[in-house]
Amino acid sequence: MNSNEKELLEAYLSPFKNEKEKILAEIKEHIKYYFDETPECLYDIIQYINIKNSYFSQLVIMTQPRVYFKDMDISILAGKFIYDAYVSAQDILKDFKEQTDKLYANLFEIVKKKLEEETE
Repeated sequence: MNSNEKELLEAYLSPFKNEKEKILAEIKEHIKYYFDETPECLYDIIQYINIKNSYFSQLVIMTQPRVYFKDMDISILAGKFIYDAYVSAQDILKDFKEQTDKLYANLFEIVKKKLEEETE
């Protein structure tokens, strides 16, 4: 991949990376304010995470990479770039999903521990 292709790819992926960080920050903020270590709250938070996950997935899937030259769409000529763009966007999506899964797992462990303490 030459430097122009890398620059195009980065320009395509940059909004996804920014949006991923923004959504993760929103989720963490939501957890900070609403998590009270109860199973009901955990359910509400996982619903919130799923909504955000769905939104981000749709954003990545529905945003097609385009290559323009003098206001003409020449994407049809840039097959390798389009493939690389989709693969890279899917990697960002996968990373987002892994991070949200870790957040949920951590919250689940907190609730589980609290319930165990209450039953002792």
